[in-house]
Amino acid sequence: RRKKSVVNLFCLTFPSSTKVSVVLEDGTDDATLECKKEDGFSVPITKGFASFEGLYINKEGSHYSLRFSTDLVLNGATEVVSNIFSVGVGPAAQIVLIKDASDGTVVGGKAFTPQPRAEVRDAGGNVLTIDSSSAVRVSFYSNPSRGSLSPVDGMIATLREGIVQFRGLAVDKAGSGYRLKYDFLYYEDEELVQSSVSTKGELFQS
Repeated sequence: RRKKSVVNLFCLTFPSSTKVSVVLEDGTDDATLECKKEDGFSVPITKGFASFEGLYINKEGSHYSLRFSTDLVLNGATEVVSNIFSVGVGPAAQIVLIKDASDGTVVGGKAFTPQPRAEVRDAGGNVLTIDSSSAVRVSFYSNPSRGSLSPVDGMIATLREGIVQFRGLAVDKAGSGYRLKYDFLYYEDEELVQSSVSTKGELFQS
């Protein structure tokens, strides 16, 4: 299983009740320290401990470190830098459309121009470049004109280093209100299984 790009819980011991803050000290260019909790970068000390939750770094990389500081007056240092650590690519968490059928003029019975193209990313926004076996399936999310997608064998496309490119897709009937849905599929016991990761394109007509 791939590692999630989430920093583990950090606990620091302090002698009194005040706050401790954390910032990204060093790491990959353009990386940022994020937190799933509001105001999670500064936490109170309770019974001598400052516990951070929901911290994560948005880019894979190595040689990361965090700096912790407190406004408490101490005889010694009021700042400390963590050990160096690495952040790996996490599991699929989002599908980001690069191109969708709605980006062009759709004509019934003719292949979409452009063809759908998407990136599969982890929660930190990293493309799953190590994944060239999972897949994305396209289907109708909205189909008021009862059109059909073709070819059937082109509705599932395999990732190539985290990127999926569909080819030759078309809708047969002229109509409006069409909208495509994209689902991430992964292998389990040698079979493709649908995950909860999905996204939708924009409305289009043909």
